[in-house]
This record gives sequence, C-alpha cells and structure tokens, in this order.
Amino acid sequence: MLSKTEERHLRHAIDLAINAEQEGNLPIGAVITLNDMMIAEGKNAIWFPEYNQNRHAEIEALRSVPNELWLKSGDMSLYTTLEPCLMCTGAILLHHIGRVVFGA
Repeated sequence: MLSKTEERHLRHAIDLAINAEQEGNLPIGAVITLNDMMIAEGKNAIWFPEYNQNRHAEIEALRSVPNELWLKSGDMSLYTTLEPCLMCTGAILLHHIGRVVFGA
C-alpha cells in the first residue's frame, strides 16, 4: 500500500506519461524523489522531438538529477508508470537508486 505522498509522486509520473502521449511518444513518465521531495522527472521522448531510442522516461529523469545530489542516490526513490526495461534497470542500478516503485 502506498502512502498519500507516494501516491502523489506516482500520480505526477502518470501526468508526465499523459503529456508524453499527447506529444506523440509512448505514455511513460518517471519521477525521482529524495526525502519525499521531487528532485527530477522525465517522460518518454523516443519519437519526438527527434527519434532517439535512448530517451526513455527513467533515463530522462536520471539525466535531470542535480549533480550535487548523487552522493545521496541510495536514499532516492524512482517512481515510474511502467516496469523499467532492461536498459533502464541497468541505469538505475548503476546510479545506485535505493528504491523503485512502478505501476502497470
């Protein structure tokens, strides 16, 4: 069971996914939090604005984490609207993200 705060983070990821779909991409969104505060977000952008297979929502969120926060990556949570693919799972592990929550 998710707390109200966790539900809010997952809802924000869903809103990002809806926005991605409206832009012509796959409906996937991701949010990264630290101490229950959103610090980064990403949405799928593999087709638009230009074709790039690496622009998964989770990767976009990881790219937008401020550099000074990476020392606390074990305390971060990543909320995503779909179970991460193998590429994203590898990136999440390499970045030492402490927790992943996904919906489907």
